Amino acid sequence: TITHAAITAGGVGPIPTYLFKSSSFLINKKITEETISEVLQIIQTEISPISDARGTEAYKRLLLNQLVLGHFMVMFPGRTEWINRLID
Repeated sequence: TITHAAITAGGVGPIPTYLFKSSSFLINKKITEETISEVLQIIQTEISPISDARGTEAYKRLLLNQLVLGHFMVMFPGRTEWINRLID
């Protein structure tokens, strides 16, 4: 069960952003495929990337999802099988 969560993101808006809704959503949740899938959806509602020289909006959205999934893979190595499904 997650007791504390703090997710921040840079490069997906005018300034680096603390993702309040996503962080709050994770509190008291178990690490499951459904939980991670839901938080990825919430994250997408909290960011507003623009296409520029560093990448398209779609690329920046995908990159943030991959970075979050990568953190879960490192923090919870026993769950990599279903995390890999979310990457695809």
